[in-house]
Amino acid sequence: MRLSIENAGAEKGYMILERNGKLLVEAEGAVGTEEIAVLKAVPLEEHPDIPATIATYAARTRETVLLNNAAAEGDFTGDPFVREKQPKSILCIPIVSRGVLTGILYLKNDLTPGAFTPERLEILKVLSSQVAISMDNARLYENLEQKNEELMELDRLKDEFLANTSHELRTPLNGIIGIADSMLDRVEEGAAQSGDNPDAESTANLSLIVSSGRRLANLVNDILDFSRLKNRDIELSLKPLDIKSLTDVVLELSQPLARQKGLELVNEIGEEAHMVNGDENRLQQVLFNLVGNAIKFTETGRVRVSVEAVPGRKYLRVSVSDTGIGIPEEKHELIFRSFEQADGSISREYGGTGIGLSIVKQLIELHGGEIGVESKPGEGTTFTFTLPLTSDRTRLESIAENLATVTRIRDLGVEEVTSADDPRHTDDPQHAEKHPGKRRGSVLVVDDDLVNLQVIKNYLSGEEYGLELCSGGEQALELIREQDFDLVLLDIMMPKISGYDVCRKLREQFSIYDLPVLILTARNSIPDLITGFEAGANDYLTKPLNKAELLARVKTLVKLKQTVRDHKEAKYKLLQDRMSPHFLFNALNTVHALMFRNVDTANEALLKLAHNYRFLMDQVLKSVIGFDDEWEFVKNYLELEELQFDDVLSVEMSKEGDFDDIIIPPLTLQPLVENSLKHGLRHRAGEGYIRVAAERDGDEVRVEILDNGVGLEKEDVFSRSLGNILQRMKYCYADAELTISNRDDEQGV
Repeated sequence: MRLSIENAGAEKGYMILERNGKLLVEAEGAVGTEEIAVLKAVPLEEHPDIPATIATYAARTRETVLLNNAAAEGDFTGDPFVREKQPKSILCIPIVSRGVLTGILYLKNDLTPGAFTPERLEILKVLSSQVAISMDNARLYENLEQKNEELMELDRLKDEFLANTSHELRTPLNGIIGIADSMLDRVEEGAAQSGDNPDAESTANLSLIVSSGRRLANLVNDILDFSRLKNRDIELSLKPLDIKSLTDVVLELSQPLARQKGLELVNEIGEEAHMVNGDENRLQQVLFNLVGNAIKFTETGRVRVSVEAVPGRKYLRVSVSDTGIGIPEEKHELIFRSFEQADGSISREYGGTGIGLSIVKQLIELHGGEIGVESKPGEGTTFTFTLPLTSDRTRLESIAENLATVTRIRDLGVEEVTSADDPRHTDDPQHAEKHPGKRRGSVLVVDDDLVNLQVIKNYLSGEEYGLELCSGGEQALELIREQDFDLVLLDIMMPKISGYDVCRKLREQFSIYDLPVLILTARNSIPDLITGFEAGANDYLTKPLNKAELLARVKTLVKLKQTVRDHKEAKYKLLQDRMSPHFLFNALNTVHALMFRNVDTANEALLKLAHNYRFLMDQVLKSVIGFDDEWEFVKNYLELEELQFDDVLSVEMSKEGDFDDIIIPPLTLQPLVENSLKHGLRHRAGEGYIRVAAERDGDEVRVEILDNGVGLEKEDVFSRSLGNILQRMKYCYADAELTISNRDDEQGV
């Protein structure tokens, strides 16, 4: 545009662009200035220096308008703008690209008539064609950027849709699998108690529901993994793994499917350790997929897993072979593509989405390996993949322990994790479960889905836990304020207040040891789990829940809470035992002295002493007492002191607010008051006073004890009894504070 102004002999120039049928002034420049001013899309009719009639005519006719003296000649002399401004030279060139008007170049020179000569006009036409090309490219680039942004937004919405949909799918799946599993347990337990065989039809139907639900859950997981792999959103947790032990686990858990078809599962990996560097969960997923496919497409025979070292490379080649239907050679590459299978008829007969092998291929490649297939129709198939070897053997023992656990659970069935005595006293999940006999701990379950609550209730009700079930975060926080729980099972996706926010609020009051939180989530991506742990969760479980895993984690976390509580109670009891009521001995001396001075006063003192002694017998062995009870005790204690020192002691006590629901450890206020009398007032000459004031503001209670004694000399005031008081207060209230200081205005504390 600057070149156009300079080469045309114009005084000023304007760039007018067409957008959505409107002409907008986007830029302007003047001779002698290097910069072109970019405007904020001023409508043509609102610009004060451009005749809208002339520019509109050029846009409509696609013809160049050249006026050597606009005020004196041409078709626009009667235009109001021309009559008022009296312009001289005007040149208006429409910019057309591919038959479409993209803009107008408007030039003017109000000083010289005939400024735009034919030679200059030819130069301007060439420049305007270049401008048209540049504007066309810029518009294409702008459209491309807009489309890219739209695609990125659609991709983000798609990922968000998949994450939210997974939750919505996993929630009913959790209910289907959990309730069917519990009903299956009841059928088997009832048959065991009666000595009869379980009903075959019921057992078969319930088993079918469970297996179908888990199959659908695996499909949901595959869809999510496919999306995450496509977006490169999966991070591997690499560590040394023994491939034999890993294969044993997969084959053990695949035995039920193989037994249904009479197939033999064989682990041909030798006893020597073959350590690979990989992600345990992802490699299990790979083996489960390949072994599952082998079982699905094999009617008779066996499925074998074997390994061999790759010559010349530090890699291990793992093979999964079957004696199934086989795959035609022309389909070998096709099966690793997303949503593809070897044959449409196979898809209809055997089912599947066609993304399992695509996921397997990408997971193997993430490990730095390769995967291939060898197969002939009617003879079977062998899938072979490679994994990097490692010499680290640190994980060998732990994997063997995992295998032993899997085998033990398989051999014992559900009897190990399910009590034969299963008291379910209510079908309403909104009410607490009350169990007879010894309680193993109290558990609060929070989930907005009643099906999930019913599943967890069924899983835990035979384990002698005290259960409280609620359907929302606000209700859970209210229950926790009213009751003491050993564990909270917390769903994440809830209305009004999410599980994350509930957990954060709990951590403001309880540490991870004081109240463990086990989050239950259908969203198991790394960012979701990190958010849960940052919010204060102790552990997590992914829905659909596995009963044995749930019971194991609940048991561990409840034991953690109870161990911490036992330790604190032992420490608190020690602190409580150290509290010695010294004032009793002083009070007896007071009564004894008053008997020789004033019998009536001595009798009054004796009654107050009896009241205080009764308080000690009734309350001091308790962990906490009401604030008002302690206040009354302090009042009696000070009145007893006034009887002895009525001429030199002045006492003032005031209390503002309702303290009915406030509890504190016994002998919290009285030792502080006694400390003021013993170490402050009794060491000063003249009259002394002590003022005790309590004030409540919402959930905050402030107690202030003032005296005009001699003050403190030592900096460490929290030794012995005062430190004991602070520790006992913090046992009840983590944010409790105790400050002791000399007063600035006069002597005293």
